[in-house]
Amino acid sequence: MPVVEVRNITELRKIVCTPIFEDGLKKLLSLEERTVPFVMELIQSEIESCSSNAKEYRKRCIKCLSAMCKAYQKLPPSLFLDDITCSDNYPVGGGGFADIYRGTTGMRPVCLKLLRMFVESDLAARNQLVSQFCHEALIWRQLKHPNVLPFLGVNTAIFAPGFCLISPWMDNGDIITYLKNNPTHDRLTSINEIAAGMEYLHSLDPLVVHGDIRGANVLVTNDLHCCLADFGLAVAVESQAITSSSHGIRGSVRWLAPEMIDPSSFVGADASARDVFAFACTVLEIVTGKAPFSNQLVEPAVIFHVMSGRRPERPQDVWCPDEVWCLIERCWAQYPRDRPSARDILCYLEKLRSGDSLSNSFIMLEREQAHDTPDQLPDWLKATRNLITDHLLQTFASPTPEPSAAPPMEYVSTPPRPSTPTQTSFVCDVCSTPTKAKPREARIPGSNLLNVESSMTPRNQTSRTRNARASNVNENGQTLPTPRRKRPVGAIRKARNGSSENRKEKVYDVRGRGASPRDYALRQ
Repeated sequence: MPVVEVRNITELRKIVCTPIFEDGLKKLLSLEERTVPFVMELIQSEIESCSSNAKEYRKRCIKCLSAMCKAYQKLPPSLFLDDITCSDNYPVGGGGFADIYRGTTGMRPVCLKLLRMFVESDLAARNQLVSQFCHEALIWRQLKHPNVLPFLGVNTAIFAPGFCLISPWMDNGDIITYLKNNPTHDRLTSINEIAAGMEYLHSLDPLVVHGDIRGANVLVTNDLHCCLADFGLAVAVESQAITSSSHGIRGSVRWLAPEMIDPSSFVGADASARDVFAFACTVLEIVTGKAPFSNQLVEPAVIFHVMSGRRPERPQDVWCPDEVWCLIERCWAQYPRDRPSARDILCYLEKLRSGDSLSNSFIMLEREQAHDTPDQLPDWLKATRNLITDHLLQTFASPTPEPSAAPPMEYVSTPPRPSTPTQTSFVCDVCSTPTKAKPREARIPGSNLLNVESSMTPRNQTSRTRNARASNVNENGQTLPTPRRKRPVGAIRKARNGSSENRKEKVYDVRGRGASPRDYALRQ
């Protein structure tokens, strides 16, 4: 394919709006190396200036920019910031492939996320990490929401040849650390704000999946609002199917959904459902202050519990209302199709914060879903409706019927059963001898207790007498006088044989044999 030149915005729009999108994308991937930054900057400006009515055009621009970023491993020039200084000589935190430093731009403190270049000795693997970092910066750049951490830009000069992402510095840290220092903070508001950020990501076109929602990636701003951060595993999903990855399990295991651990078992699952599962684990983390499955010390045990459908038990002695726990159980359902959408979660939490009851919130959700028949309701909503009694649902849906008079109580007497079993006889098939049948166990009338007196056979009565004597109680329940203590067998033998003083002492010689009569006489 010949080299293509893009000199202005008009030529770019012709390529992006090509009837066959793949043909236009091929043209952009065959640009001259020197014109790539200019074209990427044009596409970035088009994305930022798109109106809400041009969703399809914006979607195409994002796909083109993402493909160019992956192919050329470059970013639009407007994303680079040069007036950055690092305040720390050592990192203040870190993750799997990056260290966190504190810096400043002007008078504003910023967070510097530096990629660890030494973790991969292979050049191809290192380039892949750089490409992943560029992809994170590219996705993060397109996000603008109060509950999503703002993205300021990138820098390659401070830690040259290192690559770092720049975002505002949050003095309050993550939500788990903040709650430990401020236990009276409104947890329900924090949960609602996390759900708002997740709903914004899932409402974008193309859909953006965060991929690593957990307490450590939820930061608290200076005005005490929560925002999602760390988009290292974020994905702009083009299709709704989850595909297996050759890189193995990515993300924090204790927050991973079953379809992320074993994608082959959940073919065709909704990609956004993994964030909903992680959201449930994050809510539990906010409630308890501990990571999910905190009683499991090793991650293989956590994986076994998640894949077998086991979940953490409801915490006790902490703030965890029934409405919140019901939401957690719905969100970490084993199958992605049974989990609610981010929009349903946000709507439910907003109604809960406004003071509406649980039944009102779910009735409202049913109306918003606009389902015609109960069979078309989502599985998670069917399961949630079971938590509310039919009587309570009818109370909100229809006027309360007038109470009717209760019928009078009737007492039905039960005829007493015979206290003694009837003896019946039958003829044995083998010896043709008439034999009495074994008495049936009689029961006390009006109870399930056996009538012991009537079910006693002579053999049982003999055993009862022996047991009563052994326990010093007679057959009528009367305590007998304490019997005389018997003399031990040793004392009887001692009395018969005389005392030890009168007995002859046995003498042994040095060789261990018994002494002879002569030796015994000499000793006397």
